[in-house]
Amino acid sequence: MSEHELYEAVRIIEQLETENAELRGALKEYEDVTAFKDCDPADSVVVPRDDWDAIKKALKLFRLKDEGHNECFERVAEMYYKDTGKIAPGKDVPAAAPEYSSTFEEFCVWHKGIVLAALAAIEKGGQDE
Repeated sequence: MSEHELYEAVRIIEQLETENAELRGALKEYEDVTAFKDCDPADSVVVPRDDWDAIKKALKLFRLKDEGHNECFERVAEMYYKDTGKIAPGKDVPAAAPEYSSTFEEFCVWHKGIVLAALAAIEKGGQDE
């Protein structure tokens, strides 16, 4: 990796961390995030299904209680694969199937889309526009 590529990767990571911090701040209003993501919206608050799904998906980007970094990475990489059909950066790609590999930038676009969808759902506050 060249110095320029390394600088660009660090810049992207810093941007993602900022967006994650915004999402964590928005979710802070809920007293128990674990219970929030595991319950059925019909049992607690009135939130349109699409908004609820966006919030639950974003919560899955974070480490779960008692989950190590590797387990979190594997779980998020599986989410990425299910959504895109590509293997997340940092995972081994079979030599015979390089078309399934993905760049860090592609992963960041996917990640950012999830975070922004959740932030929009939270800001909307369950109100129809």
